Order: sequence, then C-alpha cells, then structure tokens
Amino acid sequence: MCINQQVGHTGLDARCKGFVDALTEKSIKAEVLAISDDPASSQTTIADYYAANPDTDIFMTLGPNGANPFYAFYKEAGLSAAKVKHGTFDLSPEIIAAIKDGTTMFGIDQQPFLQGYGAVMYLVLKVRYGISPAMPVTATGPGFVTKDNIAVVESLAGTYR
Repeated sequence: MCINQQVGHTGLDARCKGFVDALTEKSIKAEVLAISDDPASSQTTIADYYAANPDTDIFMTLGPNGANPFYAFYKEAGLSAAKVKHGTFDLSPEIIAAIKDGTTMFGIDQQPFLQGYGAVMYLVLKVRYGISPAMPVTATGPGFVTKDNIAVVESLAGTYR
C-alpha cells in the first residue's frame, strides 16, 4: 500500500507509481490509498483500509504527512515490524525515532543540503571557470537512511541533512 497525502501531486504520484510498479513486477498486489493532510482523518482512512484488507503487510508513506498518521494507526492496531513492513520518504524527528525503534525500515532522504550546495557549486564553476556539469542532471540521492546509518544522519540533522 502506498499512502499518498496529495493524489494529483506529480512528484508524490511518481513515488507511488514506482512503488506499485516494483511490487507488481514481483507479482505483489499493490495500490495507492489517498489520505488528506488531516492526521486524525488520515489515521482513520488507513485503519479502515487495513480492516478491509488485513493481509496488507507492506506500507510506503511519502513523508511525515503520511508517516505520522501511519504511526498512530500502527500503534493503535498493535502492529509490529514482524507483522508489517514500512518505508517512507523524507525525514522528521518522528521518522528518525521510528527507524531507530524498528517500526520503519528506511527513510529515503532527499539530501536537501547537497541539492542546494551542488547547485551553488556548479554556478560558481560556470561563472569563474566556464565549467559546466558533464551530465544534464546531477544526482544528489537517494540517500537511504536505515538503522545502520541513523546515528550519522541524526547528528547532522538541521545542519547538513
């Protein structure tokens, strides 16, 4: 299940499409669940979906607006990492805590510091030396944050990540 808080948002729809396509390729049924930006309403929507589809065992959220209602649902439903798998995009204090306690397997970090730093660096190289990037798009990620690297990411939160 890909939980999308803004169906129609091109970037978020693309995230869900990639998730659904990857699972479908592995013959795993996957779909998108539309929620809102209201946490209580979204928690209810997720809980209602799960009540109707109790075999759902993989959840992807697209950032804190989906992850936080998912965490509330997860706790209220008495779920565990042994019962359902969860991954998300972006980071927040709640997502970092969930990665640390095993609720969330990973957070896909957009690495905004690197996005901003890289853009300024390329502009300086172009203006000072006439050097242009070799590729039309310079990847700044994705940066996967897991239990293995959460300590480094957490120490840099608010500064470089």
